Amino acid sequence: MQDIRWKQRYSNYTSILNLLNSSMKDSSLNDFTELELIGLAKSFELCFELLWKLLKDYLEHENVEIGLISPKNILKAAASKGLLQLINADGDVLIKAHKSRNELVHIYDHEKFLKILKEIQEILLPEMVKVDNYFKGLVNNDE
Repeated sequence: MQDIRWKQRYSNYTSILNLLNSSMKDSSLNDFTELELIGLAKSFELCFELLWKLLKDYLEHENVEIGLISPKNILKAAASKGLLQLINADGDVLIKAHKSRNELVHIYDHEKFLKILKEIQEILLPEMVKVDNYFKGLVNNDE
């Protein structure tokens, strides 16, 4: 694999996503201790950080003008340049992932915390897996 930043970012993204997905897939949130739930939330935060930075690095690699670097702007640029369509990802769900990540950082209500984890499990992770599958195909085609 060439030393291209988006490929390095993808490698990190896929590692944490696979760990998070395998932990949450086919599990009930009731199966986890409080400490494990916090670990899942932190893993999701890291995973989302790597997702938007992966998109940023890939868009830059493709010489796409991004403007202000922020998760929301990167998601908008990926949508407007057709990248999300190529990925078959729902931009609204990825924006929801961004909002959920922000909420998790400042959450103090346990019920709301569990609600966000359930959304991650049922709605957000499947969309993040689509991003993983798309970039996996790009990396495999380059080898």
